[in-house]
Amino acid sequence: MQIGLQLYTVREEAAKDFTGTLSRVAEMGYKGVELAGYGNLKPGELASTLKSNGLQVAGSHVGIEQLDKHLDEHIEMSLAIGNRYLICPWLDKAQYETMDALKHTASILEQAADQAGKHGIQIVYHNHEFEFTTAVAGKTVHDWMFELVPSSKLLAELDVCWIQYADFEPLDVIVQHAKRLPLIHYKDLKRTPEGPLTVELGQGELDLVAIARTAEEIGVEWLIVEQDNTQRCAMESSAANLAWIKNHLQLV
Repeated sequence: MQIGLQLYTVREEAAKDFTGTLSRVAEMGYKGVELAGYGNLKPGELASTLKSNGLQVAGSHVGIEQLDKHLDEHIEMSLAIGNRYLICPWLDKAQYETMDALKHTASILEQAADQAGKHGIQIVYHNHEFEFTTAVAGKTVHDWMFELVPSSKLLAELDVCWIQYADFEPLDVIVQHAKRLPLIHYKDLKRTPEGPLTVELGQGELDLVAIARTAEEIGVEWLIVEQDNTQRCAMESSAANLAWIKNHLQLV
C-alpha cells in the first residue's frame, strides 16, 4: 500500500507553480499524487514532469461532465502518465435527488467505464457526506450508485472523513466495498459549531491506525492524503501529514 497526496490540498500553490509544486511534493517523500487538473500541461509534458520527480499517478479527479463529454481527452492523458483510475469526485443535487436522476448518472458512469476499459482504465466514484445522508427510495445514494453500476464497471474511492461526518462507521463501509476499493482518501476531522473542519492527521476524531490496518488487509493500493482546508500553509500541513504516517503506520 502506497501513500499519495491529492493535489487539491495544495491547489493554491499548484495554481501558481504546478511543476514546482510537484517537485516539492516529491521532496516531502510522497510516492504519488492524485490529480485534480493537469496544470495546463500536455500529456507528454506532464508525463515527463512526473517521471523526473519520481512520482506515480494514483488517480485523477474528473467531473462527471468531463467523463460524459470529453472522455477521450482524459483517456489520452491517462495513457501518457500511467494513470489507471478516472475518479468522479462530486455530483450536483440534480444528479442524484431522484431515482431517474440516479439512473441517468449511473448510465453516464457505466458508458464511461465501457470506453475507458478498452484502454485498461477504470472509473471510480469518490464520496462526500451527502451520499450517506440522502436517501432515495429507501436506500442511500451511495448504496444506489454501487448497485446501479456493476462492480466490474465502477470502483470506490472512500473518503473516510466524510463517511465519519455522516455518522457512518468508516471501517464498516471499507469492508462493505472491499472487493471494489483500490483507493482511500485518508484524512481527519473535527466538528465545530461552524461545521466540519479537516485537520492534520492525528488531530481529529478518526481511528486512522485502524483504518490503515483494515485498508492494507483488504488490499487497498493507495492511501491518499487530502486536507480540504488547512489551518496553516498547505505545504507544511502536507509534510506534517506524511510525517504522522511515517511515525504511526510504518508504511513509508
